Amino acid sequence: MLSQIDWSHPWYDSVRPAFERLGLKATPNPVMLAQEAVAKGGAESGQALSPPSFPRRREPNFAASQQLNGVPACAGTTAFQSSPKSVWRFATASQAGIHASYPISRSMDSRLRGNDGLAVSQVPLQARGLLEAFNAGAAELALRNERGLPISFVPQGDLPEGRAYEEFIGATGCVPTRENLHDFFNALVWLSFPRIKRQLNALQAAQIALAGIGKSRGPARDGATIFDENSALLVVRDTPESAQLVEALRAHEWRAALHERRAMFGRHAQVWLFGHALMEKLVAPRKAMTAHTRVFKAGPDYFALTHDAQRAWIDEHVARELAAEGLSTACFTPLPVLGVPGWWEGQGEDFYADTSVFRQKRSRNP
Repeated sequence: MLSQIDWSHPWYDSVRPAFERLGLKATPNPVMLAQEAVAKGGAESGQALSPPSFPRRREPNFAASQQLNGVPACAGTTAFQSSPKSVWRFATASQAGIHASYPISRSMDSRLRGNDGLAVSQVPLQARGLLEAFNAGAAELALRNERGLPISFVPQGDLPEGRAYEEFIGATGCVPTRENLHDFFNALVWLSFPRIKRQLNALQAAQIALAGIGKSRGPARDGATIFDENSALLVVRDTPESAQLVEALRAHEWRAALHERRAMFGRHAQVWLFGHALMEKLVAPRKAMTAHTRVFKAGPDYFALTHDAQRAWIDEHVARELAAEGLSTACFTPLPVLGVPGWWEGQGEDFYADTSVFRQKRSRNP
């Protein structure tokens, strides 16, 4: 699963430090090594690697780890059940006789990736191990929800049927987590921007308590969901030049904003991805992928900070602004992610002239 992620892409800068702190290593799958050996004519010994044998089903006792670093898991935590495909995917590198630090090349990963998401180059990590890593990170940071309850990551099966996901987190501190990239990135965002995530959850839980769960979420809850799933944060220096950049973006003057003012990005403007669904989609990037972007102003001191200090500033500042102002769907402006200067190759004038992606702003009817 994790080997599908190319961490060299700049749009993962916002969560890469959290991933590195988890200590999860991308190690090659035995099947991948066997196929590489076959492609090269077999091992020097003349014996190709044989895939290890596994039971058809296994059920690790997740309940045994219901308390990790002093953080209790939710009541009713169930054992995680792996499908045969999951068992095969989570084969360890040691069973193939290789060291855990063996690298996976980007070209090898792309050639061996399948269409079903269960490619032979998948990282051999058990879902239980991921939950333990997330919970260790949450405990180290002392993450808590708005009610002061410790944040813990639990199997999706712990979410009672018919109960709203956001309300459950707000009431218990438990974040239901599935074995997929979507929830993997969600956990990384929790570990990277805990104050913003806590405030978003508080906004969503409050809206559910006020209006219940219906077909319509309402503008406030819609805004919080969009922010959580698909947002990017544009931090700009508080200057007239940056104001002109933002004005051009909001007017969809893409060439003026992203090409003519490309030198401003980095020194005067920064884009930080926040939405975990957007991060998941960008595993397979396409030019048309667009973020719902919210703009925040910063003084000159911000741009002199280290990366981690900037992230902490964003976490505190944005959370405070959300608490004071709330959210609606009207507070975002679109930004094609691959159009951010320096985030993709070939960003010449022709790149931004593609009107199938960089569209003009629709005029409102009088």
